[in-house]
Amino acid sequence: MRARTVLAGVLVVCLLVPTGVAAIEGEPHLSATMPENRVSPGESVELRLQITNVASLEESSGAPGVEQRLTTARGVRARLDSGNAPVTVETTRASLGSIPDGGVAEMQVRVTVDEDAEPGTYRLPVRLRYDYTREIDDYTGEHDDVEAFRTARVRLVVEPEARFRLVESATDTPVGERGNVTLTLRNVGSATARDARVSVQSRSAEFRVGTNGSVSRFVGAWRPGEEATVDVPSTALSTAGRRNYTVVGRVSYSDDDDRPRRSEPLVTGVVPAPEQRFVVRESSATLFVGERGTVRGTVVNRGPETARDAVVYIETGSDGVVALQSSYPVGTLEAGESAAVAFPVRVTDRGEPGPHQFDLSVRYRGREDATRQSDALFVRSTVEPERDRFALEPQNATFGPDTTNRLVVRVTNAGDAPRTDVAVSLEPRPPFTSVAPTAYVGELDPGESERVAFELSVDEDAVESTHPVTVNVTSESADGDVDSESHRVPVAVSLEEQSVDTGALAAVGVLALLIVASLGYWWYRRR
Repeated sequence: MRARTVLAGVLVVCLLVPTGVAAIEGEPHLSATMPENRVSPGESVELRLQITNVASLEESSGAPGVEQRLTTARGVRARLDSGNAPVTVETTRASLGSIPDGGVAEMQVRVTVDEDAEPGTYRLPVRLRYDYTREIDDYTGEHDDVEAFRTARVRLVVEPEARFRLVESATDTPVGERGNVTLTLRNVGSATARDARVSVQSRSAEFRVGTNGSVSRFVGAWRPGEEATVDVPSTALSTAGRRNYTVVGRVSYSDDDDRPRRSEPLVTGVVPAPEQRFVVRESSATLFVGERGTVRGTVVNRGPETARDAVVYIETGSDGVVALQSSYPVGTLEAGESAAVAFPVRVTDRGEPGPHQFDLSVRYRGREDATRQSDALFVRSTVEPERDRFALEPQNATFGPDTTNRLVVRVTNAGDAPRTDVAVSLEPRPPFTSVAPTAYVGELDPGESERVAFELSVDEDAVESTHPVTVNVTSESADGDVDSESHRVPVAVSLEEQSVDTGALAAVGVLALLIVASLGYWWYRRR
């Protein structure tokens, strides 16, 4: 009976006391991966770094909260180092918070690969630091928290790739002209670029590349270390200045797996060559209203290019000044060479005296036989007021009242050009009249004189005085223009000093001699 009672008590105690372990243990296990881990030399790229937790648990307690606490990594901090890889890690640290069992946390890291990096696979260390609960007492709930340190490693693959660097850029395109842009590029990568093509583009409307602002050239296979030079046509407008204009080059090619690739933009600046310039030196012009003159000057090609088949043009800028010849061919002018030009012009009667400006320009063939025209070259001169073309000087100009005599006038060409069909006519007014008021001279060279005579009668009631007599002179220039000008010749009426008509006196003398001779002959016969 006693034995049964003891056995029953033991059974009751066993039923009342739960079975199992007194403490539960667990631990998170963190690892690192980089899903996209392929980079190229010289590349700066942002990559994803993933931290994954695969925890372990010795025994389940059946309490979800307890297991989660044991398998969760709390306060996770990650740091990526470059190790011995030829890279620079710019984003190194990140706080990722808690990572439960089976969870993944992600951080973005920026990695710059050295330009001379050798292709290959590199392992980058990831330093991890976190807290977790290592053990929980299943009876009392007491727990053991610890801080853990772990180093994981991720793989980074540096792939062989063609890369390009701009070595030199230049242009020989003058302002207002066409020329070329020259780019020299080098493959500084570690792979051959196949079917390579270089495209060049300008970012300015004043400096254009190609026809529409871009153009490309085929290079073909481009091995590492090799250089290639491409020339593309360019145009600098006349409004362009001598400053840097942005030009962008890019290389399109195929890699070893026939995948299409494209380089980063290769940006540079080019400065147009100096503008083709001409100047005018030693300019001169002697111009008078109503006369023909000449505009002269020396045109100098200041370069930098040769001007072929050059022709100089003139614009008078006024209806009153007419260019009788508007162009003057000078042929080919090398840089620094000069040529004299002369343009005959005529200032019409409508021309205004005063300062006047002539615009000269040079039209020539430049690069690629393109016809170019220079800016205006200014020649300034003065148009003088109208002047007399003839000088008139009376030879005998004193007459008595109620007489008829010969008025002799010396006519001189006072201009600098020959005059033809010179005709001189009187316009007598009282107290003068004339029945033969016109005389014809013909041609007079500059400085040449000719005497002309007119019959002139004086009224009987003319008073003693000096009276003007109008004399008109008409003539024709070498280019066929007929001009007329009026002069006033002084004629004096005097009672004391009357002019004697020598022709009449001679006639009277001859008649007197004849009479004396006849009387002498008659007297001789009478004897």
